[in-house]
Amino acid sequence: MRKLFSLCILHIIFIHAFSQHPEIDSLKNLLLKAKKDTTTVNRIIQLSVLYSSYDIDSALKYAGNSLEMSKKLKYASGMAKSKYCTGMAISYTGNDARALSLYLEALKIFEEEDRKDWMVKCQIEISGLYSDLNDYRDALDYSQRAYTISTFIQAKDLLFEAAYNNGYSYVKLNKPDSALIYFQESYQLANESKDDTKRMLGQAFGGLGLVNFQLGNNDIALPYLYKGIQYSTDAFDLYNLMFNYDFIAHVFANEKENDSAINYFNKALAIADKLKYEKEKLVTYRPLALLYEQSDPAKSIEYFKMESALRDSLDDAGMQWDIQNLTYHESQRQLDLKEQEELAAQQRKDNMEYIGIALGFIICLIAFLLLSKSLIVHEKAIEYLGIIVLLIFFEFINLMLHPFLEKITNHSPLLMLGSLMLVAAVIIPVRHRREKFIEAQVI
Repeated sequence: MRKLFSLCILHIIFIHAFSQHPEIDSLKNLLLKAKKDTTTVNRIIQLSVLYSSYDIDSALKYAGNSLEMSKKLKYASGMAKSKYCTGMAISYTGNDARALSLYLEALKIFEEEDRKDWMVKCQIEISGLYSDLNDYRDALDYSQRAYTISTFIQAKDLLFEAAYNNGYSYVKLNKPDSALIYFQESYQLANESKDDTKRMLGQAFGGLGLVNFQLGNNDIALPYLYKGIQYSTDAFDLYNLMFNYDFIAHVFANEKENDSAINYFNKALAIADKLKYEKEKLVTYRPLALLYEQSDPAKSIEYFKMESALRDSLDDAGMQWDIQNLTYHESQRQLDLKEQEELAAQQRKDNMEYIGIALGFIICLIAFLLLSKSLIVHEKAIEYLGIIVLLIFFEFINLMLHPFLEKITNHSPLLMLGSLMLVAAVIIPVRHRREKFIEAQVI
């Protein structure tokens, strides 16, 4: 009866989540009379992302629609976002090789367009995918990259996800002290959020509960997990609600409270079934089988069989090879990108040194001509040298400010040009005053 009651409550949550999601309803209304342009593509992508936590079929449908429209519009970012959404949806089904391929294709486009926010989103999803594959070192590598870029662009919502993924990977690598630092940061970022606080708090409390469970602090873990469940429920965040149910079930299993553990594992399974999240089913069948070993051997055997059948369907040798192949080629591509960045940074440094030398030489030459009493200096020569100094100085300033301007303008050519025009507007009047001073010295 308790199990039936729990499933009824979950069913009510599912219905409420679909019928009371104002953002989904608003986007659908906007699409009714929308033109086929990039704005419409981005709205369809938003729908796909929202549905990825509720209805995978709808998420795939909208991702496909946005990809088709993006191709017709030759909208590269739209195509990349659509691939990202498709990868996010199909990763639930266990097709990790296809999901990883889509994420990496999208990541490459975002890198070419210098869309750092979407680069981070891809890296976070790739990190989660490697976690599902129990490859926690690669998972941590990608979440650390996401964490670094998020800090650089000051995107706190993305930094929250990266910090949480860092914490989760450290838990799985049996480094709870490091995990606790990142989970505490994710909690702080959730409290600072203005738009998505409930969902983020549900996720952050789940992480704090998980790490305290690993530290052996079950009396601290349980209150955190109860809060995580409450916030995830309030936010209609079925994805993190599923994980919080899973986490708390393990705590109860550790405490030998088998009925409570079975209850929460079944709640997690109900959501996994709704989301078609095969990976969660796989990791839940075995603990349930072990919990039923003494009380109901027949049901225990049933869960063991279900786990074995699902594992056979997901553990495809060809898919594992594809994942290894994709991982290898992507690591090589990232190494090449790193080398190119290092070469570009060294080239910029060398150019600044060369310009500094040239600038110093010409300034010294002008000073020598002005201070020399034995040479007659023509005014035009000084003016000509002054123009060269101005151009070299402007190029020197450009090289110094370029990385900073890229950051604040998000690599926008128009904004970059406007910024350099402002620099020129400051330098030119200074040059005119300096020119008059030199003319006075020559005369």
